[in-house]
Amino acid sequence: MRAIHRLAPAAPERLFKRSQPSRSCPSIGSAGLMVDKLSNRVKGIIPQLLTCTNQLIDVLDTAQEMARKEGATRATVRVFLPSFRSLNRTQRGRRLAAFLREFGTSPSNESINRFEGIIPFNSNSREFMAIYLGMNSPSRVSRESLIARENEKALRASSNLEVRPINPDYSVRLATQNDVPQLVELYGSIFTSYPMELNSQNISSMVESTPTLISVYGGKVVAALAAEHAAIEINGLGTTQLIEISEAATDPGHRGNRLYSHMIGMFLSTIERELGSDATIVYAETRASHPAAARGAILAGGKVSGFLNKHCVINAVRDVEEIGEYENLNVVSF
Repeated sequence: MRAIHRLAPAAPERLFKRSQPSRSCPSIGSAGLMVDKLSNRVKGIIPQLLTCTNQLIDVLDTAQEMARKEGATRATVRVFLPSFRSLNRTQRGRRLAAFLREFGTSPSNESINRFEGIIPFNSNSREFMAIYLGMNSPSRVSRESLIARENEKALRASSNLEVRPINPDYSVRLATQNDVPQLVELYGSIFTSYPMELNSQNISSMVESTPTLISVYGGKVVAALAAEHAAIEINGLGTTQLIEISEAATDPGHRGNRLYSHMIGMFLSTIERELGSDATIVYAETRASHPAAARGAILAGGKVSGFLNKHCVINAVRDVEEIGEYENLNVVSF
């Protein structure tokens, strides 16, 4: 679904290039496993098309062992596989599909395991999927009642959608270095904790290296949204484009004007024009405790397709009162 009219942001050159040089991608991360000390987790993107169960088990064992050595309370991996429909065509594929469906259903003393999300995509006319698998220490798991409440709110976010044009009092454009002071003020006024420090240096680097849209009202920056882009070479699949819609912020006084949805839409139309849909994965990870973010992404054509348990350090206004410094996130695929 493409629920809103999208306008291309004016830019002197392409925003997304398949052969672009490497950019800083703090949200996406890089290929391979890494330790994120701020969020006390091991995370990674495995740059290999996995087609058998033993390959996946090796990845999970490696991530869990790294988490043990580092004292991390969460390990989260994203892996690439043929679609379930493709896996079900062979005996080996069916074993892998069964392992995925059963992942986390058996009790474990060491960790709480979950199949956390799925993003389908196509490459060279074949069906694939990027999936999230999470392994959390028992001390880092949300109550089932809270998870159920957040899932219910995400489900409600997709109902009674009303598409509206953007209010002409707002203008949307690409951020420049001149906007950095206002962006620092905007992010700092909303988030009390975040996966990266929201200081001038980091925001300046984001504006320079990552396409960042801002909504302006009366000369003031009142909303912002970035689109991280990483081109990852996946063994057995080829170069795959990952775009994460991230670093979203809207001044509370300007919420309800669909600024988030319209900025996502502008990015989606640009991505479609400049990268196409083949081997391109576009997604967002929105705060489950703030369902308006999921609703905005759904309005832009997204679909909630995952739930990340106590994924990272982040805190702002919560409509659902999560406990502790880590929050649950919804995966939204486009």
